[in-house]
Amino acid sequence: MLKRSWMNMGNGNMKTTLINSIAGAWTKERSKLEFPKKSFNELWAERRKGQ
Repeated sequence: MLKRSWMNMGNGNMKTTLINSIAGAWTKERSKLEFPKKSFNELWAERRKGQ
């Protein structure tokens, strides 16, 4: 989380797959994590560009 560029890499599907494969113990007791298609940072930048 210290590098924004690393957090913006890949889309939501890739992040979801990666995190759910790493967090195997987490998903035994809970539902799988789902990431949105675009990050808040990407949505904010698009909106700001349109103004």
